[in-house]
Amino acid sequence: MVWIQTYTGKRFELLAPTAEMVCAQDIAHALSQLCRYTGHTTAHCSVAEHCCHVAAFLATEGHDAETVLWGLLHDAAEAYVGDVSAPLKMSIRPAAGGPSKFDIIEERVADAVALHFGVTRTEQMEARVNDADMRLLATEARQVFPRGMRPDWGIDHIEPVPNGVIGCWPAMRAETRWLETLFRLARDTGRTDLAREGIRLNPRS
Repeated sequence: MVWIQTYTGKRFELLAPTAEMVCAQDIAHALSQLCRYTGHTTAHCSVAEHCCHVAAFLATEGHDAETVLWGLLHDAAEAYVGDVSAPLKMSIRPAAGGPSKFDIIEERVADAVALHFGVTRTEQMEARVNDADMRLLATEARQVFPRGMRPDWGIDHIEPVPNGVIGCWPAMRAETRWLETLFRLARDTGRTDLAREGIRLNPRS
């Protein structure tokens, strides 16, 4: 089998992931270490911070707690498969359309994450989270590059998040904030088992 060892010592099967293999501490730690835009930023801009901002924006827009929770988790699969740049992902998809092998693997991991956290993904939820994700992309791209955003990004039509400030949090802060947000949302959605998991696994809060 194809597997990786996680931060907490779990064996995570990449081609056959299960909900039992997923761990909040593993996700928080790994995402806090992953830098967006393949690291070409002024400072470390972690996937964990990005996910916190997506969740916060969804909350301010008045979406339900489960949608906000999936906003926090929407990139959680990257804790296991890595953060592959969107242009590369698109370039390896079949010319005739459809997902690449990587897309399929990543989606299976995302399904395991959703099952672990008890999230029922719907088309409406995915659309709302994707919209928030793109709004954060438009916000980040204008702030995190040392020479600014190139004009050929083609996202000028996407409105940035109002008053959105990307803090480029240190990894430890990003990990803790991600976990704190998860535990609050776990309580808000009645998932007390997840809150207990986090209290047990998070030594930094």
